[in-house]
Amino acid sequence: SAMKMFMGALKVTSKAAGDLDNQVKKLGKTAKRTAKTPFINPRNLVNIYLVQRAVRATIGTLITFEDTMAQVKAITGASVEEFAKLDARVRQLGATTRFTASEVASGLTFLARGGLEANQASTALAGTLNLASAGFVSVAQAADFTINALKQFQLDAGESVPIADGLVAAANSSN
Repeated sequence: SAMKMFMGALKVTSKAAGDLDNQVKKLGKTAKRTAKTPFINPRNLVNIYLVQRAVRATIGTLITFEDTMAQVKAITGASVEEFAKLDARVRQLGATTRFTASEVASGLTFLARGGLEANQASTALAGTLNLASAGFVSVAQAADFTINALKQFQLDAGESVPIADGLVAAANSSN
């Protein structure tokens, strides 16, 4: 009776030990398969890297844009309403021209540093961008040319498009 109970307990323990041994073996096989199969596919690593780079570049561009627009506000002394119009204009030109909003904002900064008031600089942007695009110069150089022509000939900022057209025509005819 005590011996029967002991033998029964031994059978149950032996069976449990066998089950445990089988489970450990299965776990070992699963671990070996997992070790051979990477958790992250190398192609996914490339995709993750590319997405990370794109996000980083986008954030960097946004920071550059915001910094440049803060400079524009400080240089022009624009009111909240004027600055909102400048910001909308820069974003609109950044979306509809070959230049980014940051490049447009940079051009606006140069125009403002050249002595144009907020509304004048905004008006002169179209001609400045036309000159930069057609003349194959940077937006900063085009802004410099625009400011020099406006001041030299005492023209209104609205004359920036004809100035750009004239400079491009002169450059094209000289070659």
